[in-house]
Amino acid sequence: QTIELKGHEQVVTFISWSPMGDHLVSAGADGKARIWNVKADNMVLSLPYYSTTAKWSPDGTYIVAAASPDAENIFAGSVSVWNFKTGKLVFETHVDKDENWGWVLPQYSPDGDNIIVRASLPWPDITDANKYYMLNSQNGEILRKFDTDKDTLLLIPDFSPDGKMFVVGDYEGTVYFWKVDSGELVRTKECLSWVHALDW
Repeated sequence: QTIELKGHEQVVTFISWSPMGDHLVSAGADGKARIWNVKADNMVLSLPYYSTTAKWSPDGTYIVAAASPDAENIFAGSVSVWNFKTGKLVFETHVDKDENWGWVLPQYSPDGDNIIVRASLPWPDITDANKYYMLNSQNGEILRKFDTDKDTLLLIPDFSPDGKMFVVGDYEGTVYFWKVDSGELVRTKECLSWVHALDW
């Protein structure tokens, strides 16, 4: 059986299944994040903030959304966390710099307690794109950072299943491994080309 979910006005950039497998969250270049009931083939919620990336929390209660900075969209550049059951905003946070900065590529830790995000300036400026930040998933407080200590562009990250290691690749072909509890960089691995995304 094929299901077609219509609603985005431009290309869909991210899709994430809910842990129970009955809902999807999608985000697109139109800046919309939409939640779909797959069994009923309909949209149940559209997030009001400009979002091009969205992910479920491990327990399916929350959705984290983010988008690169965009001068024409006042909510672009923020990370926002939403309660899926109520549709209400839990918190939003911006990079503590200026309006040109934003958070991108959010990812929940396996226990749901933390969110990993990268700071971003409008492309092609990759200043500060060489590190990820860990935020408290309930209030957005920055807990620690995972720094490569070199000028590079980090891409889509992942956690080990037990949540003890954090891994991400860069556009130069290096994969970095950090300890989550300390932020210590413990290993790197060289690949033949850029590492767009990782899946542990």
